[in-house]
Amino acid sequence: MRIRSHQRRRSRRGGTVALTIALCLPVLLGAAAFVLDGGMLMAERRRAQGIADASSHAAACSLYKNFASDGGGDPNGKARAAALSIASANGYANNGNATVNVNIPPKSGTFAGKAGYAEAIVQYDHPRYFSAIFGSGTIPVTARAVARVAIQSKASVIVLDPSAAGALTLTGSARINAESAIQVNSSNAGAVNASNGAYATGQINIAGNYSIPNWATWNTFFSKPPRTNQSATADPLAALPTPPSNGPSKGSVYTGNGKYEYLSPGVYNSLSINYPGATLAPGTYYIKSGGLTIANGATVTGSGVMFYLDNSGGSVNFQGGGQITLSPPTSGTYADILLFQDRNNTRTVNIANGATTTITGTIYAAGAEVSIAGGTQNSQYGSQFISKRLTISNGASILMKNSTISGGSVGRPELVQAGND
Repeated sequence: MRIRSHQRRRSRRGGTVALTIALCLPVLLGAAAFVLDGGMLMAERRRAQGIADASSHAAACSLYKNFASDGGGDPNGKARAAALSIASANGYANNGNATVNVNIPPKSGTFAGKAGYAEAIVQYDHPRYFSAIFGSGTIPVTARAVARVAIQSKASVIVLDPSAAGALTLTGSARINAESAIQVNSSNAGAVNASNGAYATGQINIAGNYSIPNWATWNTFFSKPPRTNQSATADPLAALPTPPSNGPSKGSVYTGNGKYEYLSPGVYNSLSINYPGATLAPGTYYIKSGGLTIANGATVTGSGVMFYLDNSGGSVNFQGGGQITLSPPTSGTYADILLFQDRNNTRTVNIANGATTTITGTIYAAGAEVSIAGGTQNSQYGSQFISKRLTISNGASILMKNSTISGGSVGRPELVQAGND
């Protein structure tokens, strides 16, 4: 009797254990699914975010490389292709298990619609393992990132020559007071040359280095220590179109002989303004081989004007002017551009010995040197110089205000957003 009773108790206990295990099994499997599948999902999520970051950054690198021509857009799809290539190399190849969407500019979030920004959204359809007890199908893992081409503060001076010694030369007691940065792209060890009492106020950024006399220290010539070994800056006006040459034909114009003139926009073979001077109506003055000259004490005024020197051999010479007051257009294609010398025109832009000069806007001569010499204290020769080289000498004193500066200096590609807003 005792044996049978014991067997019955053991049988009941075994049934209880089996029932307990049966009841707990879903919980145990759920915990296993949470730990194992959840861990794999977290790992895949980190991997997806890394790929999104790398893909958007690759696109931004391409935008940076082609910024001068494309202005932060991707008309040829190069940036998108770069992003997709990085994603594919890391296993996200739009092959059914993964999808990669690259939007330039972004279609969502804080930076939606902004040029110079690239958005990468990646998704991986992760298979279920233990979590298959809760449902069927895959589990989507999604990540998003945005990268951009950073635009640094706009520069008062951009010197484009990539290798010249003395690309920026300051000598002969010259002074330049720049409210914004001075950017020198030359990688030469003497890219900036300062001597003979010259002085620059403002931050100078140099791809290479600067040269000063052995006896001097940096603060002999500069208000701030120049930053050397900096990244070069793309020409912000590289995509600026040349103006049409089909305006009213003006021929060769010489003003002087005691008569003050009133001039209008058009196509000039040459334009030479002498004493007593002239007033220029707003618009584009397209000038050919004879060039542009202001000389002999002339008084010249003009608001909303833009001078374009084509590549037929003309040059710019402001020599011994009386009072020159010129400002650029404030809207349209050539907003803020006062002087645009064709990029293939290598003739030096000479500005010298002006009595009172107030020129605002950008002086753009990407293929040539701009040389400024003499002049009165704190004459303003433009709000911005963009030229191949720049020389300031012979006591020239230049005040550069940044009220009208074209474009901005391109800094670097950088990641600005990982994940959603």
